[in-house]
Amino acid sequence: MTRNSTFDSCLEPITRDLARLRDDILKLREADWPSEECIRLWPLLADWSYASRPAPCLVGTVDGHPLIRRGTRVHTSELVLVDPALRWARTWTKFYRLGQRGL
Repeated sequence: MTRNSTFDSCLEPITRDLARLRDDILKLREADWPSEECIRLWPLLADWSYASRPAPCLVGTVDGHPLIRRGTRVHTSELVLVDPALRWARTWTKFYRLGQRGL
């Protein structure tokens, strides 16, 4: 059993989804993609509008962040993985060391 084996079941779908997203973004750099034919094959979203939804994140007092002053209370970006026992978390943008847990 490897140290990260507890995350194997969730790492595979995340890795797959991120690889697909990356591939799609790279395809957008091509002048002829997406074609009208390609777009017609995608699911239709009717009566759509912009919205937002809550996403899991961490809240805490930051220290050692490259852009945020020490002691500032922050909400992290979306939480991807967390291992409280090993005292680390991975958000959408970076890893964090976890200090003492708050209330």
